[in-house]
Amino acid sequence: MKHVCVLLNGSIINDSRVIKTIKTISKIAEVDLFYVNATDADKSIFEHNVLLFNCKQVRSNLTLKIVKHSCFYNEFLFYVDEVLKQKKKYDYIFCNDLPTLKPGYLLKLKLGSKLIYDSHEIFTGTINQFFPDNATFFKSLVFKSLIWFMTSMGNRAEKKLVKKADYFITTSQSFKSYFSKKFNRDDIKIVMNCPSTQEVLRAYDFRKHFDLKENDFVVLFQGVLNKGRALFELVEAMKYTSANIKLVFLGDGMLKPLLQNKVNNTNMQHKIFFMDRVPSKDLIFYTKGADAGINLQAPINISKKLASANKLFEYMHANIPIIASDVPENKLVVEKYNLGYIVENKPTSIANAINKMAISDRSVYIENCKKAATEYNWENQEKCLLSIFE
Repeated sequence: MKHVCVLLNGSIINDSRVIKTIKTISKIAEVDLFYVNATDADKSIFEHNVLLFNCKQVRSNLTLKIVKHSCFYNEFLFYVDEVLKQKKKYDYIFCNDLPTLKPGYLLKLKLGSKLIYDSHEIFTGTINQFFPDNATFFKSLVFKSLIWFMTSMGNRAEKKLVKKADYFITTSQSFKSYFSKKFNRDDIKIVMNCPSTQEVLRAYDFRKHFDLKENDFVVLFQGVLNKGRALFELVEAMKYTSANIKLVFLGDGMLKPLLQNKVNNTNMQHKIFFMDRVPSKDLIFYTKGADAGINLQAPINISKKLASANKLFEYMHANIPIIASDVPENKLVVEKYNLGYIVENKPTSIANAINKMAISDRSVYIENCKKAATEYNWENQEKCLLSIFE
């Protein structure tokens, strides 16, 4: 049986893509996952052929901050020693996103392994979203300089390292086109982050949870509450929706306190509600309880603009209509199967679509979601993934 070493630059518990990837690979190989920020629940995620190695960063806090805000592709170099400690011969090193690619390449050299690079996003195109927009003039100059430096250094490192990868995977056709042009590679494989096919017999009762009326129309935004998702525009849009329309934010993130403040300051507590993040394995149960799903992507950078959001497929598999931003991957899927409405990231455009959806015949969209899910599912995507190991 083959041996695969998987490197992840974060925790595993809510990373649905990496969980599905490892479960698929473990069907035909033994998998060792090296990651950080482990939880007690991690051991229950995988059933067989998977070993978990929780790694601790040994740098001081100051050194770690400097690396994170400069040469971030060196942040996980400690994985090299952690992997070599196991004294195993790995057939493949599987790197998730740019921060793990350099240690993956060094392990390839030392172990003679094949190197697989799975780029979930255009990593060097996301850096601006981790800096505040409303900084003072001096801080703004510092932040812009840091963004320029990190992007330039990251692009240079990625360009060199991608040449060393034996296999290159990404998550959408738009990303593939971008990377193919950037790195002059025509062998990039697409493995979309679609849910596995499953029968969901029950749905979460948001009306009971928030003491809503039976005829209230529940709109759901599920996912991380961070920049690039037009969340404040969505809150503003609720001012222009019918009285029976309610919005639920399901998830956590750095913008959550700001969104809650905006809701309180505008006296919208009767229309907008918040719930904490739930484990990825339970997400579809909650999602199915909504009447429509919101997938807004603000093109604040090239990665956000070209991304294929997980929630697009999660709403589809929960069989709820979708209201989505006018970005390439949304349009491709939503318009192909007529799953809902494409909108501008403007409060009135969002509100009009929600109001229209609330009085429409949703059965058409529900049936279309069921059809789309027969194409966009993990069972179809994993065939491409498994072909790498054949």
